[in-house]
Amino acid sequence: MEVVLNKTHRRISLRGNSILVAVCLVSLLSNAFSNTVTAKSGSRADIQNAINAAPEHGTVIIPKGVHTIQGGSLQVKKSVTISGSGKKDTELRRGSGLTWLFQAIADGFVRITNLVLDGNKGGGGIRFRSDNLEMRVDNNTLRNFGTRAVETNGNIKGVIDNNLFQENKITDVVVYGDNEASWKRPLSLGSDDAVYVEDNVFTHEKVRGAAHSIASNHGSRYVFRYNTIRDGNLNTNPIDAHGNFEYGRGSRSYEIYGNKIHSAQSFQGMYIRGGTGVIFDNEFTGKFTHPIVLEDYRSFNKTRSGRYYSETYPSIDQISDLHIWNNGYGQSTVGAHIRDRGLTRKHIQNGRDFFLKQKSGYKPFTYPHPLTKKSTAQASASKPSHGSTPEKASVASSGSAGKRVSQVTRVASVSNQINGEERVALMQSPWERLLDMVTPDL
Repeated sequence: MEVVLNKTHRRISLRGNSILVAVCLVSLLSNAFSNTVTAKSGSRADIQNAINAAPEHGTVIIPKGVHTIQGGSLQVKKSVTISGSGKKDTELRRGSGLTWLFQAIADGFVRITNLVLDGNKGGGGIRFRSDNLEMRVDNNTLRNFGTRAVETNGNIKGVIDNNLFQENKITDVVVYGDNEASWKRPLSLGSDDAVYVEDNVFTHEKVRGAAHSIASNHGSRYVFRYNTIRDGNLNTNPIDAHGNFEYGRGSRSYEIYGNKIHSAQSFQGMYIRGGTGVIFDNEFTGKFTHPIVLEDYRSFNKTRSGRYYSETYPSIDQISDLHIWNNGYGQSTVGAHIRDRGLTRKHIQNGRDFFLKQKSGYKPFTYPHPLTKKSTAQASASKPSHGSTPEKASVASSGSAGKRVSQVTRVASVSNQINGEERVALMQSPWERLLDMVTPDL
């Protein structure tokens, strides 16, 4: 520790500190500018040029305005954050004939945030393809897509959070896994080895042909938690998990909890057709014939010879070790309805393949998802291996399907309180970020 003996020493010390601060400011300013690229305009060419020019783990800012993307998808092939200039100030509209607005084929970490994405009643929004990627899609509005707003393909982890999904046809979010490889890896419920969909709002009031808020297949692993679904009478089954039938391997796992699901008229709220998981603490309101439905494709579909695809138990990738508890519909606790088609009720049975009770030893993964608190560079640098289990947050459960009490510890809205500080920092100028970083140490 330096001891200051007199005013002269103090002046010298302050002068030295000032020089050090100035050097730090220059260094930090240079780094801030070099890591952030602002597109010259909202044209496809200028946005793509900005993405190409951004360094690994950098940030691309798209200017304010309403921009139509023509001539091909925006391609993302590196670790990068792509942001609008304010939560609702940058809108990208799908041009005629465009299949996807964004296609991300990358390793590392990709984040898409603060955008309004409009499908113009066709095509898809954001598509990820990788076997070594973490992603975050947050604080966006995704509306009017004709196929799906977000789709993941492969061994992908990450979180889709605090978005507003509006009037998308067919499916809002589709999770495709890495097929055979997923079924060969150990099952790890309550870990980060999944695509997380949390704290979003899904609405389908006018669009015709809406089927799901979320659907899955090909060895998918997903967690759907603390979301709000508001449907008219157009959404056939908001929460879906496909099984094994002509499309590769079925869904591997799903964890569905803490959601609020409303429909003016739906036959089923959840349609589960394969895999393993937990379903608990969900609230159904409105009108459902059966809030939770279980079935198996191969147990009722027949081959050309007239035989069922699965004549014997167990069927391939069928429901197994599924636990269902504490789900409410009005004043009642709901269990599960098994469709009476073909051999389904022989292949799916209560007490053997699914259980109306809490799963022993199960603990939900950390909430909110850790990626909601990390920058692009931090996420890439600290990327855990698939299947690792960080500190978990628990959700209290009654352990009995017959006794319903509100168990959800926290249901966050789409107000984005979780990540407010990070959003402010992202939209600050480099000088403002520098002042925030340096001032506490002066």
